[in-house]
Amino acid sequence: MQSLGFAYALEPALRRIHGRGPALRRATERHLDFFNTHPFLAAAILGAVIRMEQEGAGPEELRRFKRALMGPCGAMGDSFFWGAVKPLLVLAVFGFALTGRAWAPWAFLGGFVAVNLGARAILFRQGLRSGAAVAGALMRWDLLGWSRRLKQGCAVLLGAGLASALEAGPFESWGIPGWAALAGGGVLALGLAQASRQGVRAEWMVWGLVAASVFLGMMP
Repeated sequence: MQSLGFAYALEPALRRIHGRGPALRRATERHLDFFNTHPFLAAAILGAVIRMEQEGAGPEELRRFKRALMGPCGAMGDSFFWGAVKPLLVLAVFGFALTGRAWAPWAFLGGFVAVNLGARAILFRQGLRSGAAVAGALMRWDLLGWSRRLKQGCAVLLGAGLASALEAGPFESWGIPGWAALAGGGVLALGLAQASRQGVRAEWMVWGLVAASVFLGMMP
């Protein structure tokens, strides 16, 4: 699935290590077996493989290393980047979207591109520095723990965002005091934080906020 792209990204380093000709072809071909993981964390594996190639690791050792890491890296990357960072960035610009700022989607896109490129650069450097020991470095980063914390942060932002939107929107026109919106937002934040601990995906919460905003007429 990703093996061709992995080999393509690896090819300049293999050329410097093995030169040109049959040695380069053999080195490239051994990286064309099945490979599939999170595209951001693939950078750590890529850097580690380059280090292992420099140290003379054999084909079977390289194959075992890639197979051992691609599953855990896929799970950690999905949970951290797709399940936590992306919804958090959406919420960070949601308030601007509510007030009709046309640049809000571009702010999200710019933020996510910065996270994407920054994470890839850091992970690649860590893999290149650690080699086969990169697995230990990734475990110390505790991406799954950070994922849980960011998802709970999403729940808090959801409650605060909905409270602020209600206070400035329907509640004001309905004559309901602002403290009621703030109190309702706090209760909602606590409920959503508990839901995230029970495994409810943060992006579902974000879509729920968008749907509620549209339903209540808060979107411009």
